[in-house]
Amino acid sequence: MASLLDSMLDNYGSSPRVLSEQHDVNKIAVGIAPAADDKPSDGLRAQIKSISAGGWDEAEYGINAAAQIAKLQTALAEAEAFEVTPEGMAAAQAAVEKALTEMRSRAINRANLDVTNGKVSVMVAGQAAWHGLGVNVAEAVTWEQANKLSNTEWTVKKEMLYYDHEQSDGSFKQRVAGKRFALVRQDTGKCFDVVSDRYQPIQNREAFQFLDAVLAEHGARFETAGAVDGGKKIWCMVNMPRQAFAVNGDDRVEPYVLFTNAHGGEAAWCFPTSVRTVCANTFRVASQGRRKGICIRHVGSIKNKINMAQQALGLAVEQFTSFQQAAERMTKKKIQPRKYFGSVLDEVIELTAAERAVQSGQLLEGMLNMADAERKLAEKSLERKLARRGAIMEDLMTRYEEENQGKAGRGTAWAGFNSVTEHANHSQGQRRGNGERQATRRFESIIDGPADDMMQAGFRLATAN
Repeated sequence: MASLLDSMLDNYGSSPRVLSEQHDVNKIAVGIAPAADDKPSDGLRAQIKSISAGGWDEAEYGINAAAQIAKLQTALAEAEAFEVTPEGMAAAQAAVEKALTEMRSRAINRANLDVTNGKVSVMVAGQAAWHGLGVNVAEAVTWEQANKLSNTEWTVKKEMLYYDHEQSDGSFKQRVAGKRFALVRQDTGKCFDVVSDRYQPIQNREAFQFLDAVLAEHGARFETAGAVDGGKKIWCMVNMPRQAFAVNGDDRVEPYVLFTNAHGGEAAWCFPTSVRTVCANTFRVASQGRRKGICIRHVGSIKNKINMAQQALGLAVEQFTSFQQAAERMTKKKIQPRKYFGSVLDEVIELTAAERAVQSGQLLEGMLNMADAERKLAEKSLERKLARRGAIMEDLMTRYEEENQGKAGRGTAWAGFNSVTEHANHSQGQRRGNGERQATRRFESIIDGPADDMMQAGFRLATAN
């Protein structure tokens, strides 16, 4: 009898349907593409309008929206000045291209996808990645197919380490570095790490082969795969459609399980996440949840690896089920947003005893007992923390009032919690205006995100009776 996995493979055949393929990193997607008949300045206006409406992500570009808009406005003014004459159009286009080149450079650095053998090492099934690079296929794939499509078929090998020892006569003699070996990528010669003689390299094609045997049980499928950091880290991501759920009808949370492997001293890991991994930045964010996952060491039998993978997928199912139940409770709980956000901030922005004395104005008990230098330091520190608190509060309220939070049920703990998780993960990157990106943040509160303390406080207060 054919397995569910066999049925899945039959549905999309032996050769996945390729929707797009792009290996020129200089064609990375950055904002709005201008129409062919637009003036150069029209493209910049479209970019500024898009960013102002929330279509910007600092986590992908490494610069906040306000700073990027300021750069584009400077380029826009320059382009408009040139466009007043037909002869100036070329100079106007050059001004626009300079601004876009900087955006592309930032995006390439943030994506950090492996391109060391001339191809971009990423495969994405279904919806294309934000960067538009690598291979985009229509349907889910097996690991063998993902390994090929993601350009990770290269191998690694332990190679003897040597060093040059200076002799008494000033000459050098090559010596062997004991039981230490270089772990070398064979197609490029890149040294990933120095390892012991006991280290056994795991080839990319072998790293996740065992997963095909356990996917069918959960109706899971490979959705993304790739390599970052010059190939030192590889990943594959499994989508678990049976665990997907929608809150308030259309606020959808997508469940994923991320499997990672590193060429060096790290073991393989498996952990649940709602971050769709398509680049180094999303890999970094998703990997924050690793310590609540399962480590799959590269020792022992294939049967042992399969058992560990089954445990990891089972853990993911349990955690997503618990989160769904919590989300449903949050939709029924009403909150006053400023009061809720204030309580969250009280837990994560701590004041020292000296700062509390300054804040409360306890001159006799606090400030008069401080040395002048100590009091001034406390005053400055308090000012910074109050300013930070005010800025965070305004960002939380802005996120809370956005149109997309309407479907989350504005006025509910679910909408408030969404605002907290979006800020915690993207306070330096305005991930607004994109439903898929917003939907990937919620589950991180219970598996550790980049600002875990804030999300834990938000989750606890949103679910408290």
